[in-house]
Amino acid sequence: MAIAGLACGAIALVLIWFSVIGLVVAIAGIGLSVIGLTRADQGHADSKVVAGIGLASAAVATLAWLTFFAVAILS
Repeated sequence: MAIAGLACGAIALVLIWFSVIGLVVAIAGIGLSVIGLTRADQGHADSKVVAGIGLASAAVATLAWLTFFAVAILS
């Protein structure tokens, strides 16, 4: 799950420039990364750092998309 979250976060950072699909991918990345962190905390996985990076990149993508959206609305 952590690697999928990282992949979604990285893809979302690119897709936020093109459409709403970037936001959807970023939200999926956040969910997958949280699942990965939970599994790592429970001892079922060893990829806590990967899940953390995935969560951070997906969160940045989400915040960037929301910022671009707000600027577009206010302009």
